[in-house]
Order: sequence, then C-alpha cells, then structure tokens
Amino acid sequence: MKNKIIDHINIWLLIISFLVAIYLPFELFLFSYAFLGPLHYLTEINWLDDKKFFLNSKYKVYKAFLVFAIIIAVFPLLKYLESIELFKYWLDSLGPNRNSILLLSGFIFSVSLIFLKKIKHILLVLLLSIIFSVVCTFYIPKVAIIIGVFLPTLVHVYIFTLLFMIYGQLKNRTRPGLISVLLLILVPIIIIFLDVKPSAYVVSDYTKTSYIDSGFIPLNISIADLLGVDNKAFFYFLR
Repeated sequence: MKNKIIDHINIWLLIISFLVAIYLPFELFLFSYAFLGPLHYLTEINWLDDKKFFLNSKYKVYKAFLVFAIIIAVFPLLKYLESIELFKYWLDSLGPNRNSILLLSGFIFSVSLIFLKKIKHILLVLLLSIIFSVVCTFYIPKVAIIIGVFLPTLVHVYIFTLLFMIYGQLKNRTRPGLISVLLLILVPIIIIFLDVKPSAYVVSDYTKTSYIDSGFIPLNISIADLLGVDNKAFFYFLR
C-alpha cells in the first residue's frame, strides 16, 4: 500500500513538473538547482549509508573519501600557484580542462570502487583514472566534453533516476509504478517534439539575474552546441 501511494505521488509530481517546465522552464530550472538538488542529496546520504554505498567495505569507502577529500581541498588552491613560475606553465596548459579531468577521473574511480577491495589496487586505479582522463581530455576532447556535459546533468539527474525507478518497479511490480516509469520516459520525448517558441517566454529581470549568477550558461551553451541548436535563439533573453 505504501509503495502504491508513493507511485501515485510520483505520477502527479511528473505531470505537474511537465506542465511547469512548459510554462516556466527557467524558473523551474533555478528552483530545482537551488532547492530540490540539495534536498535530494540530503535525503540520499542516509539511504546510501544504509546500503553501505553499494560497496563491500565501509572502511574502503572512508579511505577513498579521504583521498578525494585531499584532492578536492587542494584543487581550488591551484589558482594561487599561478603566481609561481614553476606551476604557471603546467596550470596554463591544463586551462579550463582541469574540471573535466577531475570529473572524469572521479567517475571512473568511483565505478572501480564497486569491484576493488585491496587498497593498493584502489590507489593504482586512482592513478590510472587520472592518466586516462588527462589523455582523453587532450587527445579525444569530444568524448571528454560529452562526459563532462552530460554526466553531471542528463546521466546523473535523469538516467540514474530512471534506473532506480525501474529497479523499484521490478521489485514491487505495481501498475502505478509502471505508469510513473513510462511517464518519466515519455515526458522528455514529448517536450522535444513540442513547438517551442523562445520569443513567447517572458522572463523577469530577477530570473535573468539569478540564471546568469548561477553559472549554468556555459553548460547550457555547451549542450546546445552538442545538439546543434542555435545559441542566439535560445539565449536571446539575456540580451
């Protein structure tokens, strides 16, 4: 009974989100980014902890988190090293690719934690994932761009949610659950084929300012470029 109630709530939330996305796309985007995103992580942590982060050993997780905590803590400090000639050339050569390298290596390393147990293997894969990310970023930039753009957005937000919903449906096998999964698949397809006219949207100055300050414009432009969309037509409201 509880699962059916949750499935019904999901159905109505999907319908409401679909309608809001059509009429208030930018406002919904900012609301999701500012409130739903942090709320999602806040509720997810306890669930992941109960599942032992889907890994065999929590001790291993703490070691891995310690390594990444050090990397994340040191990484922002690199900009202060630009004044030192020894590091300036290296940092300039990486340029904006630093974020792509960190994201790609972090993803590969995280996946490897599911299969590895020994700390020496974990450290070896960490090193190899960084090397692979650097090579991929500089010599196969298209792949790095696609991963860097879609991994934290489409894959993380949509694909993972869809997979979890499918997993829940296979486990519980309820009709409302099946409907919610189908809705999640159909909604973006319907939006893609909608006759969207950017000039029809009236965006408030507050929304413009918030959207610009969010720092998501480069990400949205990158997605538009990958999809072959005219940026000027879709970002006209910033003028």
